Formats: sequence, C-alpha cells, structure tokens
Amino acid sequence: MSAYEALNYRERAIVAEHLGFCRECYATYYYDETDFDLDGKPKRKPRRKIPFIELAVEHGLASPDTADKTYRKALKKMRHALSK
Repeated sequence: MSAYEALNYRERAIVAEHLGFCRECYATYYYDETDFDLDGKPKRKPRRKIPFIELAVEHGLASPDTADKTYRKALKKMRHALSK
C-alpha cells in the first residue's frame, strides 16, 4: 500500500478506477442501498473497472492513450518502489 500511496493524486485515481477498487478503503465491492437481498440487506456488488476512454474524459486528459500511459507509468513507479 505504501507504493500506491506514494503516487500522485491523478495516478492513484487512475490506477484505482481502472482496477476497480476504492481509493480510501481499497475495497473491490460496495453495498448497493437501492438493491436488497431476501433478508432486506443491501446487496454486495463488485466495483466497476473503468476503461481508459472514460478515465480520459473524467480527468480531462487529451486521449485514452494518455490515461493508459499515466496508468503504466504509475505501475512502473510502484514496481520500482517495491523492488527497493
């Protein structure tokens, strides 16, 4: 987690959203308050993995390729931090 937390804000956001986990708690699911199971409890649903084209629009990037490059650069930084 320390390698992930060492990334800048945009890199953390893109990595988390592309891989489908929460930036704060790292959970890969959420509880849907509008959809209930048979016991009346909110259903547990997986987080959506966001494609690069949507990430580019959301973060105001020039193209999906820029989002992909940011993602791969962040992974490279994390691998480097973990290899130390």
